[in-house]
Amino acid sequence: MSNKLKLLVLIVVTLLNTQGCIESNPSNALEPKTDPLTGIIYSTTVLGTVPPYVDIVIDDTSFYFYDVDNNNICKMNKVTGQKKVLNVGNSSFRCLCHDANYLYGHDVGDNSRSIYRIDKNFTTNPEQIFYSLEKMIYKVKAGGGYLYLQLLGRTNLGQTQVEFCKYDFSKIDTIDVGVGYTWFDVDSENVYWMPNDSLLNSTLWKMSHSSSVPVKLANQGSYYSQMSESYIYFWNNDKNLLRASKQSSIVETIISVPVGFYDDNEFIIKDEKLFVTDYHDGTLRVCNLKSYKKRLVTLEKKGRYDDYEMNRWLWADKDAVYWIAGPNEDTQPYDGQWGTLFRTVVKDSVVNHSDRW
Repeated sequence: MSNKLKLLVLIVVTLLNTQGCIESNPSNALEPKTDPLTGIIYSTTVLGTVPPYVDIVIDDTSFYFYDVDNNNICKMNKVTGQKKVLNVGNSSFRCLCHDANYLYGHDVGDNSRSIYRIDKNFTTNPEQIFYSLEKMIYKVKAGGGYLYLQLLGRTNLGQTQVEFCKYDFSKIDTIDVGVGYTWFDVDSENVYWMPNDSLLNSTLWKMSHSSSVPVKLANQGSYYSQMSESYIYFWNNDKNLLRASKQSSIVETIISVPVGFYDDNEFIIKDEKLFVTDYHDGTLRVCNLKSYKKRLVTLEKKGRYDDYEMNRWLWADKDAVYWIAGPNEDTQPYDGQWGTLFRTVVKDSVVNHSDRW
């Protein structure tokens, strides 16, 4: 091989390797900003892009989601944006949940009859662990060695009925929990749910994974809830945001109506700060819950997007807040386009600005 040819090969290989690094690590770190009203110091980076119409789940290290176009499960590092991909060959992981070791997936609509799982390191092929011939799988959560399932069945009169049950891995059997629940979630110790026993007032319940006896947490809930490590957040009929302690059942009002966000906004609470995203204007806003003047302040503004295309668009861990929008203020993902996943790290300034709100 001539020296010129060797040089040409070296240049091509170098360009390909560089391109791969850029695609696998799309973060573009910006200089930290300081919000003048709150004194909050924050910085935002781009992790990458995520698809619409699928579930996106998060654990200690990564995001996981299904790539509809290529039948791939993607694992994206929460800090670097690097991706690992596994081709699963079908759409059975469009809807995702997870526990410490596995991802569990099912399809939607008439095809939602089976549940598959793969290990989070992508070292195994999809394994079918549940199949339903007569009922469609609507939603699944994993916790405590069980899968909790909402199944769509039929009453004797032919009406659609939502049935709630748990699947026991050790016994390969399902156990009925109840019917008609509008919301449920799990942690390592309990399953929590809110039945639609009334349009005006729903009861919030919890039950240990090893038990069959539910415990009442609150009577003031409505149809929408959000769960953190210690609390369950929900709206009451007056559109106030409440939270119930998972342990003591104490209910307190966190935000009252005038704060300026609504029950169709995504919200999450981290370090006594309420973060809110709004798909209408592509914003990330924050409210200091320790301040006596609880007002939302916009930290970032990006492109707006269609909320019907993203099943969820806000997460948080101990390090950062993660949210989805268009990449710039004048852009909008729509009609099946992938959204941009942002990572915003938020810190308080040394000076306490809470009284200036």
